[in-house]
Amino acid sequence: MPIKYHDDFMEDVRVMIANITACKRKGDKVGAAKESLKLANARVAYYEQFLGMDSPHTNYAKAYREDYEKALQLRADVRDEAAEYGVYED
Repeated sequence: MPIKYHDDFMEDVRVMIANITACKRKGDKVGAAKESLKLANARVAYYEQFLGMDSPHTNYAKAYREDYEKALQLRADVRDEAAEYGVYED
């Protein structure tokens, strides 16, 4: 799987956050939950791509591991919240 570059990831995040905001403004809690789950999964996937990589990323290995663990925790929280609205992953 090709590496997702930071700028591309940030653009995807910007779009997802805009979608979440739009759903919340419309009162669409289910739509916001679906988009939040999509964002949480995107974060996990982004940081997961750096796990176990050798140079040139070795100086950042600890930071990537910590970011990955935070993304996993956030995804667990988002999954719990989404489940309250009947939203589950496929």
